[in-house]
Amino acid sequence: MIKKFLIVGFGGMGCRHTQSLVNVYKDSIVYIFEPNYDTYKKNLDIIGESSNKNIFHITRLNDIKSEIDFCVVATSSEPRFQILKELLNYDINHFLIEKVVFQSKNQFDKIEELIGNQSIYVNFVNRYFKNYIKIKNDIKKQPFSIDIIGGEFGLGCNALHYFDLFKYFGASSIYLDKYNLKLNDNINKRGNQYKEVLGQISLKSNNNSSLNISSDLERKDVEISIKYNNKTHIINESLLTHLQFLENEIRSDDFMIEYTSVLTAKIYNDILYSKCLLPKIHETKDIHLFLFESINKSIDIDINEICPIT
Repeated sequence: MIKKFLIVGFGGMGCRHTQSLVNVYKDSIVYIFEPNYDTYKKNLDIIGESSNKNIFHITRLNDIKSEIDFCVVATSSEPRFQILKELLNYDINHFLIEKVVFQSKNQFDKIEELIGNQSIYVNFVNRYFKNYIKIKNDIKKQPFSIDIIGGEFGLGCNALHYFDLFKYFGASSIYLDKYNLKLNDNINKRGNQYKEVLGQISLKSNNNSSLNISSDLERKDVEISIKYNNKTHIINESLLTHLQFLENEIRSDDFMIEYTSVLTAKIYNDILYSKCLLPKIHETKDIHLFLFESINKSIDIDINEICPIT
C-alpha cells in the first residue's frame, strides 16, 4: 500500500526527514507544509527531489484531504503547539516531533489532554547512535556521570538531547540540581523571538547519577565524558571520535552518527513494529520543565511564561 507522509516545516531538518522517507518508500506521496515557497523549492533541490511528482506543496493544513500514515513536525518551537493542536483533528496515524517540543508547562498540559492514545514520538536521536546504545547496555543499573563541555553550541537548545540521554542511560527520579546561566548576546539565526544561553546546568538522580553541561566560548567542539564502574568514555561528536578507558585496555573507535537523511525511515519502520527507541511526548515533559525553570529564572521571565528557546 502506498504510504502518505506529511512534513510540517521544510527547513534544514524537514527536508532531511523527507529525503530519508522518499529514499526508502519510493512510491510514497509526500505533502510538504511550508509557508515560504522559496524555502520549499531550494530545499527540494538540495535533496534532489525537485522532479518528484509525488511531492506536493501545501500552505494550509486544511489542504490535507486524506489519511496520513506518518507526520513529521520540524518547525521551530514557537508555532509547534498550535500546529500540533490543529493536526490532532486530522486522520494521522503516527507523529514524530522535533525538540524543543513546546515552550511551557501549560502547552504540555493542554496537549496531553488532547492526545489520548495517539502515537507521538520526540526525535531525540542519540538513542539510535550505536556508541550510546553500547554504553547504555554496559552501564546497566550502575550509577554514572556525564560531563559535557562545549563552546557556543546552543546550550539551551541542545541541553534537552543530553537530558534525554541521561534518562536513556538509566537515571531515575531526576531533578534539577543547579544552574548558572546568562543570555548569549549574539543574534539567534532563527529569529529575534528566540534566545540562547551560556553557562552551566546540572541534573542529578536518586540513583546517584549526575549530568553536567557547560559552555566555554574558547572551545570549538563538544566533548562528552561518561564515567561508571572504573570505565571512562570520551566522545567528541564534532570529530566523531570515541576514546575508551576500560578496566584493562585503552581503545579508540569512531563515533557513529545516524543522520536524519537516513534515520527517519528507520524510525518510522520501528514505530510500525512497536520497537521505536524514542520517547513519547509525555516522557519528555520533566526534562522540558527543568529547562524552562533554569532558563526563565536566569533571564528574569516568570516560570509560567513561554521559554524562548527554539
